[in-house]
Amino acid sequence: MNNVRGIGDVVESRMPDGMVDVKDGDTKHTTVIHDSSSEAVQTLYGDSIRAADGRPFAQLADGAEVTHNGMMFSVCEIDGVGRIVLFAPKNLRDFRGILIQCNGYMQAATSMLTDKILEPLKPIMETHGLVGVAYVHGGRGGAKPIINQGRWGIGRLQREVVQHMKQLLPLLQKNFAQESGQSNTPPPIVLMGHSQGAQTVAHMLRDPIAYGIAPGQIRGATLINSVALPYSQAMLRTPGLITNIVRKNLKDVVGSLWSGEGLLFRGEQAFDTFLAEGDPRGLSERRLTSNTYPAEAMYFVQTLTTGTSPRLDPALVRGMPISLVTSHDDQLMGAYAQKMTYDHIAKSDADVIWEVIPGRHFSPIVTIVDEPVDRVLEIMMANTAAFEHAFQGL
Repeated sequence: MNNVRGIGDVVESRMPDGMVDVKDGDTKHTTVIHDSSSEAVQTLYGDSIRAADGRPFAQLADGAEVTHNGMMFSVCEIDGVGRIVLFAPKNLRDFRGILIQCNGYMQAATSMLTDKILEPLKPIMETHGLVGVAYVHGGRGGAKPIINQGRWGIGRLQREVVQHMKQLLPLLQKNFAQESGQSNTPPPIVLMGHSQGAQTVAHMLRDPIAYGIAPGQIRGATLINSVALPYSQAMLRTPGLITNIVRKNLKDVVGSLWSGEGLLFRGEQAFDTFLAEGDPRGLSERRLTSNTYPAEAMYFVQTLTTGTSPRLDPALVRGMPISLVTSHDDQLMGAYAQKMTYDHIAKSDADVIWEVIPGRHFSPIVTIVDEPVDRVLEIMMANTAAFEHAFQGL
């Protein structure tokens, strides 16, 4: 892994769609122009690979780079972890902290690298000198994504995340020391997660030392449509969850548990489960629903029955700025689960704010087809408030 700030000379990109020839001295190169961040980061993927069941899985190309709208993105291969995406503002002058994004169930490392997240995040990253790491477990996006984790429960899943963080963080901290000259001072860390990824963030808040994070190193966190805290079973109180999602997918869940192969939803099944708004034929919707990866059926069952969420320790999060972003009509984490999560964080003595936005489970992230501009702006304003609050302690 090279110097974190050296994400590279990358392909410049701006709206609208097309390609432009740019002359730099005597050198002529082609600038690729993208409509959105999610479209730009899609270029980080190389040729698809095929797993044993014949399904294609998109593979991040090691060393791939792209720039879009003032943000740089670069793929890095980390021994023992797999492929991650580093991202930072192009105008970043000093490396002063690390943002770790934890992505959700069946999702890729790039699922939160969208305009709704990055537009509000860019000025905050510039101000605080943040380099971002888009992380996901299960080898997703690498040459060999794990496809036989159907029987993984929450313990096995988090053990893998622990192993990955203990491999990844020393490399990031080494780069921080080289950049800042502060060899004895670990960089501050802020966390962000969506859905299952937000629950992983909560596990890291609950026991940071287990993940290789020093006491006091975490300065804030944003939980976006999180699996409910501290009792994940609260999602059972979400109207329609059992009839519209669990019952329809029960055969696949049982099949995954029986075979040990990972649970995988694609196409219409993924659209109905995760998005449930927009249009299955929409470009952003298809990117998300056609680039899913196998996930843990046992974890899914545990989430609904015995629970997979941690209870936060007030001694570790007291006064910590934590932001909660939830959606009015989240079909997975309904109003009861969202309120319980907020109450638990508040009772843990964290400095919490709660932003409620329109839409469903992915509305804080994905811009759906024909989404009204005023709704997009409302969501981005809420994300801005959440990120500013969560990262104020840097």
